[in-house]
Amino acid sequence: MTEMDPDDATRAASALVEKIKPILAGQNPGVVGAALGELLAIFVASHAPELREASFKLLLEVSENLTPLVIEEMIDEGRVPPEWREVTKL
Repeated sequence: MTEMDPDDATRAASALVEKIKPILAGQNPGVVGAALGELLAIFVASHAPELREASFKLLLEVSENLTPLVIEEMIDEGRVPPEWREVTKL
C-alpha cells in the first residue's frame, strides 16, 4: 500500500466515519465498545509484530487528541451539556 497525503488521509477517514456512524447509532454502548475493540485488534494485528505496540499507542494518541474536538461538536449540536467541556482530558 502506498503512503497517502496526510490531508487526503484525513478526508478519507472522515468520510469513512460518516458511513459508520449510522450503523452504530442507537446501539447499546457496550456492543459499540466491543465492536470498536475488535476493530482495534484487527488494526493492531494487521501490522508486523515489531510495529504493533507503536500502532496501538498511535491510535490511542489520535483518539485522545480528537476527544476534545468531538466533545465540542457534541456540545454545539446540543447532544451533551457544556459542562462536559471541563472533563475532556483522558
